Amino acid sequence: MQTPRYKSLLFCGLAFAALTVPAYSALQGQAEDAPESLLPPGFGDPAPAPAPSPTPEPSPAPSQSPAPSPAPSTGPQVAPANPVTPVPAPSDNNVPDSAPADASSPSPVASVEELPEDTSEEFTSARVIYDLPTRAQRSLDQIGIIGIDQGGFPNDSFATTDGQYLTKLINNIDGPVLSRWGSILLRRALVSQVQTPGGVNGADWAAARAALLLKMGETANARMMLQNVDTRNFNARLYRVAMDTYLANADPSGLCPIVAGGSEASDDVKWDMSRAICSSFSGEQSAATSRIDRLNRQEKASQIDLLLAEKAVGAGVNGRRAVTIKWDDVNELTPWRYGLALATGIQPPIELFNKADVKYRAWQAIAPMSPIEERIASADVAAAMGVLSSRAMVDLYSAAYASGETADNVRAQAALLRNAYANQDMSTRLSSMTSIWGRSSDPSAVYAMLVLTSHAAARFPVSPDYSEEASRLIASMLSAGFDRNAMRWSGTVENGSDGWAMLAIANPEPANAESYDALDDYYDNDYSEESRKSGFLLAALAGLERISGEDRDSFAEKLEINLESTSRWARAITRAADTGEAAHVALLAGAGMQGADWSKMSATHLYHIVSALNKVGLNAEARMIAAEAIARG
Repeated sequence: MQTPRYKSLLFCGLAFAALTVPAYSALQGQAEDAPESLLPPGFGDPAPAPAPSPTPEPSPAPSQSPAPSPAPSTGPQVAPANPVTPVPAPSDNNVPDSAPADASSPSPVASVEELPEDTSEEFTSARVIYDLPTRAQRSLDQIGIIGIDQGGFPNDSFATTDGQYLTKLINNIDGPVLSRWGSILLRRALVSQVQTPGGVNGADWAAARAALLLKMGETANARMMLQNVDTRNFNARLYRVAMDTYLANADPSGLCPIVAGGSEASDDVKWDMSRAICSSFSGEQSAATSRIDRLNRQEKASQIDLLLAEKAVGAGVNGRRAVTIKWDDVNELTPWRYGLALATGIQPPIELFNKADVKYRAWQAIAPMSPIEERIASADVAAAMGVLSSRAMVDLYSAAYASGETADNVRAQAALLRNAYANQDMSTRLSSMTSIWGRSSDPSAVYAMLVLTSHAAARFPVSPDYSEEASRLIASMLSAGFDRNAMRWSGTVENGSDGWAMLAIANPEPANAESYDALDDYYDNDYSEESRKSGFLLAALAGLERISGEDRDSFAEKLEINLESTSRWARAITRAADTGEAAHVALLAGAGMQGADWSKMSATHLYHIVSALNKVGLNAEARMIAAEAIARG
């Protein structure tokens, strides 16, 4: 369906750039200046709810005022100097507040065996000579978005590792990772301000990171990564990534500063069409129209791509062409088609989204020019992927609730969320949450709904009366890192249940190791395929060193699994952990969590990931990933 096109596409691009500023602010943990409330924005001021049972008040998150109800732990995002120091759970609020039916599945976990070899030990960075004054240059020696004081990894995280190996490793991660928390960790490693490793050009290093961020659905972060490189330093690879990045942000005006260089570096016809669009933005309608007409005669591009370019030209200054876009013969969604359609006020058909890679859903969820109902439809994918934080999900539904033009079914979902937070009757709150959790049978949507209700679950009172839903309440809290709130249920949750297993993993301060008998009780209640979750529980406890060697080996023998592995990937992540390379471990963990769904994850892979993260001081991330495996396994 078409909506009135924007009179100025350039204005649309600038508006979108302004709207994405909060995403960067949220990434730094500074999304709000006002005191934080767990009540969803826009839902009014209900009567005070009964306070949860008394528990020690954890420290509030950095840069946030204390919440009126027990706050989730939001520990530091930087690995401590002493790897054995307990680290509180991370918060998903460092996820950009800018916004999967798996139609196109990433490569299976087994693809990590194709990792490149890291054979070099010493590297020398070549220096680039500039003719600009020093004060006007941005060096390729250090590229990134967030520093260590904003949750990033240390500046020298990759200084001793071969850049060509790291670039190939990043390129081999073919899309979203299975774990939401794994994706959040991988994003931190990719956007950190770090020295460019030896053996690789800084432009190629930035291009590889931006390209993976795009695959992960992180359009705003990919664009910020590109904007950290001066256009004079762009190479062919970076031009290709920049084209897709600006289109993924539905911001074709962003291509104009690089369109001349891109045309020289590539013979791709999209650069010729972009030149026409940029001429239109500059008021040179005659030149823009002439170029489009010539491209039409040459038939170098598909009809739909040329029509979208022509429509974008018509949206420029003094544009007079009216173009109708028909999708009848289009069977594939591309960045060009997605970006120009949204930028000119058109929504591609849902059938194209369903057939496309899941990254398009994540892109749509954070695109402010998309109708809010379309964004909510894609939010399930984005939340499960780690692109949307729990707070951003609540904001999205709050906006839908406040809108007078929202469809009845979407508004009804938003009303349920309001009740989950604000209703004075606890039974009504819980029934609202269970209705939200049961909205869909799609695995991604199921987990996304847990993310949506995480703050409501964190402020829900502990009571044996609600023990039947304790496991899902715990899973909801842990989806946003509220580990200490979840631990309040430790005396209420049933032994051998999923809730018990998640608490055994997520406990930031365990007193005792778990026994073989406790794991065996869980195994008796485990109805997952081939007792997959029992294997995940064993892998998590072994990786966190919360089970004795004897009990670990005995239970592994019962499950007929071998936690040890001599694969190239296992050797690489173990070596990186032994040498304390936390950011390198994060990249390898992402490489080890690829797949269409959690059935592709093995207990052996999970063990190596959790163990390596725990060794390098990323204990909180290790616990959240392992608890997520139980919730989604």
